[in-house]
Parts: sequence; C-alpha cells; structure tokens
Amino acid sequence: MQWSVPAMFGSAIELAGAFVIGGVLHQTLVQNAYPVTAPAAVFGFVGGLVLIVVGRRLEGRFEPSDYVPEAEEDEDEEEGEFDERLSPVPEERLEERKADDSAGEE
Repeated sequence: MQWSVPAMFGSAIELAGAFVIGGVLHQTLVQNAYPVTAPAAVFGFVGGLVLIVVGRRLEGRFEPSDYVPEAEEDEDEEEGEFDERLSPVPEERLEERKADDSAGEE
C-alpha cells in the first residue's frame, strides 16, 4: 500500500480530534453552555486528545523516510545545475545577466 493513503487518514483523524477539542473549548469558554469541569467537557477534551494521538501514530507509522520515488534522471545534467528551460525569466534577460556576470568577474 502506498504510504500516502494511511498518512492521509491519520491526518484526517488528527484534524477531527482538533475539531472536537475546539468545539469543547468553544462551548465551555465562549458560549458558557456548561462548566469546564463538566463531564461532557472533560470527556470531549480527552476524546479529542485520543483522536490526535491515534492520528499522529497512524501518520507517523507510514512516514516516507525510506520511500524513494523512481525519478527520471538525465545523465548529461549535473545535480544543482541551472536549467534554462525551467526558468521563468525570458531568454533575453538571461543573456543580459550572463553578460553582466562575466563583466563583473573581470
């Protein structure tokens, strides 16, 4: 199984936990619907924390630490070399910059 699918579910569970905690805090502190120490608030806060921990565990289990995608590499290009084809700067400006750089080196 690709690592990104379970990690996505882990992130979704983590987000749900954050929403649960946010809802509890909103109802207790902003709306004053019930006190902070009420069982509903405490269970909601603990439930949200559990969801965050479970989501974090699930997300961390499928980290792409050893995942290396198969990349197409050109043998004639060195890594870190500037590729003019990918530049957003027009070719005329690149030539001007090259001329300025070569004039500055002298």
